Amino acid sequence: MALKNYSPGPWKACHGGECSCGFIWSTPADHPVAKVESGEWGDDYPAVKIVPSEHRLTGTSFEVTAYMEQIGYGRIDPEVAQQNARLIALSPEMLTLLQQGLVLLTVEEINEWKNRVRILILP
Repeated sequence: MALKNYSPGPWKACHGGECSCGFIWSTPADHPVAKVESGEWGDDYPAVKIVPSEHRLTGTSFEVTAYMEQIGYGRIDPEVAQQNARLIALSPEMLTLLQQGLVLLTVEEINEWKNRVRILILP
């Protein structure tokens, strides 16, 4: 499958992945291509609650308030989100290597990728 329509690289993680915004930008196109999330994550949905209240104007004894709830699925640590942002930002370069057939990497190239992405690979 040939990829043709995607934002051109290089992509950069905002402030090297350190920024809390989590955006990954296409440098030539000058727009975001992805957003990495951290913290609690899940599906948000609207909910209502009824609370006791003495409304002088309406004479009701309750008040309905709308708010957002979340079904939580888990948590992504900020350090993991930073690494995810750095890895996603390298996608155009990795795609270029794969398209050029450079799947066999030297030890030096592997070490360069490890340093750029900052992933510790256990021996």
